Amino acid sequence: MTPSEHDRALLLAIATAALPAGRALDGADASTVQRALDLVARAGNAALTGWLGLARMLDALARAKKRASYARLRLGARLALLQDWAE
Repeated sequence: MTPSEHDRALLLAIATAALPAGRALDGADASTVQRALDLVARAGNAALTGWLGLARMLDALARAKKRASYARLRLGARLALLQDWAE
C-alpha cells in the first residue's frame, strides 16, 4: 500500500500536533512522517493499512465535528480533537 498525498498531509498534521517544536527538540516534519511510514511498513502491509485507517478515522472525526479535513485545521483544533479521541 502506498500512502496518498492526502494521507501524507494528514499524517504530517497529526505529527506536528503531537510533536511540536520546542526549545530543545525540533518538531515533526515531512521527514518524521517518512521515517514513521518506513518503520510501520517494515511491520507489514496490514500494519500500514491499519495505521493509515486510524489516521483516516481521525480525519473523518474532524470532518464530522469541524466540517474540515484534520490537515486543514489550526493547531488548537487539531490538539483538541486528539484529546477528545484519546478520552
